[in-house]
Amino acid sequence: MLRSLRVVGVTAWCWVSGLGAQALATHPFGTEDAGTVGAGTAEVELATALDAQGARVDGIGVSVVLHVGLADALDVGTELSFAAAPGADGGWGSAMGAPLIDAKWRLREPDGPAPGVAVKVAWAPPLSADGPAAGHGLVGVLAATWAAGATAIEANLGVTGCAGAEAATATAFQAAVGASVELSELVHAGVDAVLSMAVGESLGLDMMAGALFHVAPDRVVSVGVGVGVHDEATAWVASAALTATFGSGSAP
Repeated sequence: MLRSLRVVGVTAWCWVSGLGAQALATHPFGTEDAGTVGAGTAEVELATALDAQGARVDGIGVSVVLHVGLADALDVGTELSFAAAPGADGGWGSAMGAPLIDAKWRLREPDGPAPGVAVKVAWAPPLSADGPAAGHGLVGVLAATWAAGATAIEANLGVTGCAGAEAATATAFQAAVGASVELSELVHAGVDAVLSMAVGESLGLDMMAGALFHVAPDRVVSVGVGVGVHDEATAWVASAALTATFGSGSAP
């Protein structure tokens, strides 16, 4: 989901596409776990996020994400996103993000002290001959999950590359760590932190806290709030999502 409209700050095109955010995001946290949806299962997520500095709203984003399990250890997915933000003239502008296509391969499941491990690759193809959507982007993420009873710890290493007609080529690196706990059969809570740094830019930090609520079989509502510091500017983000799972697999 769109974790923050500020994303990782690499380029304006990356911001429009939501590329860096989607590659490191699971509802509503910024870390990617090592799990997959399972063979014969489809997961659909409708998410929204609001980005602000103080009382000023900097942007609003909406995304629709679909993942399908081709095998127990292999998912493929796609995302469509829309973002709106105020312009320098006081008006609001909006843009569709480039469609995001991703694949996730679970290399191993958690086993005692050994973590589960997965690799995720996401690609945003060019849409048109001009404008931000003319760009393309590629993300790679290595995810690890340690599970112990009701607690899980996740760690990620990622790299994001973007290039577009209206933005110079940019590369950013991300590292994330998060922890979640099962408070009951219906409620999970967690926190995470994501460090990101683009080549030639300063280090950025995003911290998020949120909760998942199993409101019905195979239906999950998630909410999150967080703060981000990029280029010495501090902003906060609020997000919400509804996730539905269909098919033979279990709920997310």
